[in-house]
Amino acid sequence: MKTELKGLREPSIVSSNALRIGTLVKVRIDGKKDAKMMLSALVRKGPAVFALMTPHSRVGKVQSGLCELVRGSGRSNVRMGHFVPVVEVLGAKSPDIGFQAVQLEASPLFNDPVQSSEKMVTVRDFRNNLWDRPNFRVRRVNAEEVLPIASGSRRNQMTRAKNNKLGRLTGELFKVRIKDGKEEDLLLPYCGLVTSRGRPFANKQSVGAPVISKSGALSGFIVGRNTRENLILPVEEFTKGQSLSFVTFGEDWPKVRIAAEKNRTK
Repeated sequence: MKTELKGLREPSIVSSNALRIGTLVKVRIDGKKDAKMMLSALVRKGPAVFALMTPHSRVGKVQSGLCELVRGSGRSNVRMGHFVPVVEVLGAKSPDIGFQAVQLEASPLFNDPVQSSEKMVTVRDFRNNLWDRPNFRVRRVNAEEVLPIASGSRRNQMTRAKNNKLGRLTGELFKVRIKDGKEEDLLLPYCGLVTSRGRPFANKQSVGAPVISKSGALSGFIVGRNTRENLILPVEEFTKGQSLSFVTFGEDWPKVRIAAEKNRTK
């Protein structure tokens, strides 16, 4: 059966889909504390859809509490759902990865999250599929602010155009230990190194961003970077033995490849 690419448009000054993967969002935790987080992925597990988010603020491990999307000056917050222990979604090793998990509720943003979601195609057998093809190229999803940006700014438009950059896999690392920049080390079993010529493949705000292959399949997530290389954690490294699927609400850019069947049936 054929699959198709989904994605309506490049991120614009005013985002129409606040839950586009690869977006930096501002959330309010339990009505008290605001934090900036990267929306890394949307996953379907059992009868629920969860948002996996990488903190860009010092918030510690959030295990519970209401999650609201902060939409900027003069706009009301939007209720997203509740934080849950990430171990319930990704298994025993998941706290070492650095994600926070939010169980999504019905919302004006996406109505019923289960019915609105579609299953994404993911790269399988990362090592064999990628390292045996030295010219395999990847692209990450743009990191885009939800908060309004001043209209008419050519500088902002140019910055967005540069954010998305094709890269090349150049190496691999095993038993990776990196600092999360906040509280502790992240212990990762395996990562790939991605680089690119000219401009950096990812900017400082890209940690946690999903990496999409040139064909539109989800490959992994940026978990570390320096001026020359980026560390990519493959999808399969933390989905082993887990009954879950990665999904989209249909407005991700660059375009992502959708599985043949609706995710709601699984």
